[in-house]
Amino acid sequence: MSFLSEKNDQSEQLNRDALSDIRPYRFHRLRRLEGCTVLKPLYWRAYFFLQNRKSKRFQRSLGDDVTGLIVDAKNGRFAVDPADLEVGAKLRLHGAYGLDEVERIAALINETSSVLVVGSHIGSLVIPIAKICSKVVAVEANPHNYRLLETNIKLNDATNVEPHHVAASGKEEMIRFQMNTVNSGGSKRVPVHNRYI
Repeated sequence: MSFLSEKNDQSEQLNRDALSDIRPYRFHRLRRLEGCTVLKPLYWRAYFFLQNRKSKRFQRSLGDDVTGLIVDAKNGRFAVDPADLEVGAKLRLHGAYGLDEVERIAALINETSSVLVVGSHIGSLVIPIAKICSKVVAVEANPHNYRLLETNIKLNDATNVEPHHVAASGKEEMIRFQMNTVNSGGSKRVPVHNRYI
């Protein structure tokens, strides 16, 4: 076994060990309490707190200087945020994300199509779509995700992807943006009425 493959095996085991206890918590019963206005905010606060703690634990296990991991997935090659417990974790642990969505989109487009992706995240859907159409315009507002998107475009030599670091809106305005470090795809415009955070 070469040093590189041994190192990869160790990092895969580290990923599995650090994320082995990342499962939905037993708060699922609280989700069913749709009409309960007191427990639902409590559920979300507890859920975000516990997810954030697990994300930070995994980040510490890798080291402070690790800002991204390279994953060879079925979708393509991706630099992912090690703290992301959603898309990044699925790419790291399962080697794919959103392939069913790519198949549905592929049925609607062809090699002459131009596609606009608003909320392109790190490109896990953009990169495979770019392989089957002539042009993809990718819009991403989260600065960290946008840097990873640019990296992933280069890693996959996706020259037909045109990235834009802006937030989509119906008018030109400055908006407040809420970053989600545990689920970077969950970063969004701050809602006008935000009862849960």
